[in-house]
Amino acid sequence: MTASRRSLNHSALRFVDEGFLNYPKEALTIVSAVAYLDNFRNCAAAVTFQGLNASVVRYRMDEGEPKSLDIVKPGIGR
Repeated sequence: MTASRRSLNHSALRFVDEGFLNYPKEALTIVSAVAYLDNFRNCAAAVTFQGLNASVVRYRMDEGEPKSLDIVKPGIGR
């Protein structure tokens, strides 16, 4: 891994650890129609720019196959 790539990965992790709202000039929000169609999946992506270089980091929480509420019912108060 090159030093510049390591730096880009560090920048993306900084967004996650410290919260991207702390860096409004460096954050870019992209809204996709897929997010509205597939709103039961927990996915996100971050794009960071440093000069002419850009890095995309994808995050996904894998919950397995979706199940019917008849099979798995939420607990009381949920």
